[in-house]
Amino acid sequence: MKYICEIIESSKSEGSPFVKTELKEWNGYQVLAETAGQKIAIKDNEITLLNEQGLSIWVKPFKIEGSPNEVFLLKDRLLMTTYSKDYHAWGMLGPVFLLNLKDGALVAKLVGESAVTLSDGKFILGLEGYNCFETCLYDRDGKRLCEWRSYGHYIVGENDDIRVLEKDRRIPTESKLVRLKLDGEIEKGPRLNQSQISTPMVLEDKSIIFIDCGVIRIVDVDLREQYKQVLMNIPNNNSSLFISDVQFKGEQVSISIYEKNNKSSTGYVKHNWLVTIKGSIEL
Repeated sequence: MKYICEIIESSKSEGSPFVKTELKEWNGYQVLAETAGQKIAIKDNEITLLNEQGLSIWVKPFKIEGSPNEVFLLKDRLLMTTYSKDYHAWGMLGPVFLLNLKDGALVAKLVGESAVTLSDGKFILGLEGYNCFETCLYDRDGKRLCEWRSYGHYIVGENDDIRVLEKDRRIPTESKLVRLKLDGEIEKGPRLNQSQISTPMVLEDKSIIFIDCGVIRIVDVDLREQYKQVLMNIPNNNSSLFISDVQFKGEQVSISIYEKNNKSSTGYVKHNWLVTIKGSIEL
């Protein structure tokens, strides 16, 4: 499908791209996730599963060092990435815990910075830094099944179709939009211009839209580029001074590019666009 983007409005203001999300408080706990009326909650660095009355279903809570980052539910498993309070070879990165959701018992202790769930209890963990740039596939028991030399924003579709908008922190970047195949192969798509790319948004036909060094890009599910439009001219060697964000706003798309500026009270100048996207089927 071919696309046409039209800018409805644009503006500029001060704003920071770093927004802290506060956890919901409930009965003295912080709620990490909810499932079937039950709550995965934390208090004093102890994780537990609470029923609707606020009573713990697990006989013993699971204690962690550091702080929880993201929590994922995989049928009868709980997957949790963490931050560490102590500096070590992976910076602030803490371990990844795979727990039995029924009783809170530890199934596996793994390493990963980001995680995405797949079907049948499988999941992937991504890790980057200190010459590491990889994604690993695990089964529901934490057994490693496959690995790829790729890391970035993960887009998981039907039948565990995995696309990655890579981010390698290199200048110039060697990142691409790729597809990870379950036999360990990597299908390579278009090259990227910026090493720290914006989080992509998925369109109705499974194409993705993202901002790459000040440019709107739309790439379809077959890794073919369908649209480009320059919003800002950003030199590749200065791309680290800019952080981009794309969000759906009703039927439109809201795009923000944060430009590092020490004269701003927030440290960033925020460039905003509101865009409509129209698609047409190729004949």
